[in-house]
Amino acid sequence: MQRYGFYFVWLSALTFTLAAWAIVQLVLEPSYLSLERQEVKGVVGRGQRLLEQNLEALGTSTQDYAWWDEAYRFGQGQSPNFVGVNFTAATLQNLHVEVMAYFDRAGTLLHAGQILPGATRLSPPNHTTLEAIGHHRPKGKSSLAGFLEISGQLYLLVSSPVLPSDPSGPSPGFLAMARRIDANLMHSLSQALGSSLSLEPSTSDPRAIQVLGPNAIVGALPLTDLDNHIVATLKVQMARPVYAQMRRTTAAFMVGIFLLALLSAGLLHYLLHRLGTTREKYLEDARRYGQNVEQLAFYDPLTGLPNRRLLYQQARQSLSVAERKDWSVSLLYLDLNRFKSINDALGHDVGDELLCAVARRLEQCVREGDILARLGGDEFAIFLYDTYPDQTAQVARRIAEELNRSFRMGKHTLNVGVSIGIACYPEHGQTLPELLKSADAAMYAAKNQGLDFAFFDPDSNPYSPERLELENKLYSAVQNNHLTLHYQPVMNLRQGKLEGYEALVRWVQEEKEIPPGLFIPLAEEGSLIYSLDQRVLENGLEQLKQWASQGLHPILSLNISAQSLHRPGLRQQIEVLLNKLKINPAQVMLEITETALISNPQLSRQVLSDFQAMGLRIALDDFGSGYASLGYLRHLPINRLKIDRSLVRNIGQNAQDEQLLAAILELGRSLNLEVLAEGVETQAQLEWLVTHGFDYAQGFLLGRPLPAETISDPPVLV
Repeated sequence: MQRYGFYFVWLSALTFTLAAWAIVQLVLEPSYLSLERQEVKGVVGRGQRLLEQNLEALGTSTQDYAWWDEAYRFGQGQSPNFVGVNFTAATLQNLHVEVMAYFDRAGTLLHAGQILPGATRLSPPNHTTLEAIGHHRPKGKSSLAGFLEISGQLYLLVSSPVLPSDPSGPSPGFLAMARRIDANLMHSLSQALGSSLSLEPSTSDPRAIQVLGPNAIVGALPLTDLDNHIVATLKVQMARPVYAQMRRTTAAFMVGIFLLALLSAGLLHYLLHRLGTTREKYLEDARRYGQNVEQLAFYDPLTGLPNRRLLYQQARQSLSVAERKDWSVSLLYLDLNRFKSINDALGHDVGDELLCAVARRLEQCVREGDILARLGGDEFAIFLYDTYPDQTAQVARRIAEELNRSFRMGKHTLNVGVSIGIACYPEHGQTLPELLKSADAAMYAAKNQGLDFAFFDPDSNPYSPERLELENKLYSAVQNNHLTLHYQPVMNLRQGKLEGYEALVRWVQEEKEIPPGLFIPLAEEGSLIYSLDQRVLENGLEQLKQWASQGLHPILSLNISAQSLHRPGLRQQIEVLLNKLKINPAQVMLEITETALISNPQLSRQVLSDFQAMGLRIALDDFGSGYASLGYLRHLPINRLKIDRSLVRNIGQNAQDEQLLAAILELGRSLNLEVLAEGVETQAQLEWLVTHGFDYAQGFLLGRPLPAETISDPPVLV
């Protein structure tokens, strides 16, 4: 009986072991294999999305270069230096681009360059490459992006129409960028993916999942080109940690069953629990990988804000809810006023840091549930749900106050400012693209009128026929000398009397005064600024001669635009006028903005030195607006600093601005420069400036701009 008992024990143990083995073979292994297959498909999909993200990044670079005024003028044959500055090996290397080509509207190649792997100079692309890229240029104004096979090599190709920052006409052509999918790119993607990623020629079954053994498994996905032809197979090879863990656990399980048959139930429970934990961890890792891919696809990598894609997705949902519940929804379109100048002057690192700081301040201005997104560059959008216009205005005002405060970026104190356009649903648009267009137009109006924000007004749409009509009227006014000059007093604070006047151009159209913030940008865009500056010089010096005939000899300040400053012949023009009118050059002060100096520093210094050699005086206008370099300032041939009104208006309200004003005064004295404060509007501001020893001031408190014939006795400080 004992013998049969042993047999029964061994038979029971064997039966139990065989049952456990059958469970492993029939249940667990297929379950894990199915899980592995799902994971392989997910990893292949993430690999494809990583390639698409590279394509989107290339598309952003292409649009940055195509949607730019210099590229637009190059396409029109008006910027001969564009290629030498931007079409370099360093440019293509920085953009990780192998081929870059410009085509005109007819498809004729304007310029192209290719940098081969390991090369340091550009070389012309071969005919096959250009033909393939040119064949896939976009039609009309739509952009084109996708994969393209050229001479057996797979490329990421993006084409985009060349547009100016303010498109007002047809595109002069197209810009195409191509990046070869080489071993370095695949290695970088493999590191980001955490698995071996490769491209191979297309096979008959490109979606197959192949098990290469106990340690590796391969998944594949076909890639189609712009002509919808399969050109390659994306393969991902990954380890099989779940399979290896399963094999080890199964072995331990079988040994435990054989040795501890009496405790098999408890041991099985433990092992199954262990296997379940492993499976949950594996799924958690898969979810984490998916979240990382989603972060890259829907969020701006610099600021962490939602990007344009996520804005469109969430806005559609919010607009659907607003339609059902009859809510009013507002869209704010934000553009930073001086970001490009700061970015150009101080570099992209400071620019990126400034964008992050702006994003953090904007987050403090919106409610939880509102949508704040970065659209690209220095443009942001805020989607406010269930918000009416008066509430939206409060939000816009709070945002403007936050962004008008100075930013401290290392050793730089920056004042950037913002222009905000507001569009309301459903009055200004039924869809997000319509609202964005309306808000963009409102932002343009706010910027031109010098406002922090403006609501969309269909009657003042900058892209409307009315704007074209206004441009035509401005052209006629400049050509026929219908613009007038008003003169604002400049006071000598040390002597308490008038020093002179600043000439400010004014335009009255049909008994209505057009703000300078509206017509001066129109003149700059339409190349009328040269004629406008010439009229200001002629009329201002004529008035100076008339005052001289009356025994008056004030100093007259005349503003010169950046475009006119760098135009050949300006010195000769001024010299001819001075000699013709017999004007003492010491009575003339030319006011130049920081933007004019920074755009071409070397030429600016030479022109200003020539002016000083003639006996003219030079003033640097709007100083302290955000991007002047103190090291550069000491080399400028100038006589006076004019402090921007944004600092003066905070006297008595902001101690930091007062300290900055005092520091600028000390800086001016150390450089033997006169210091003038603009925008003095209160007695408290004037008393503070006098107490601290400022040299000159101007503003509404001291005198508003008036026509010369209405100026009576010169003002005197009491």
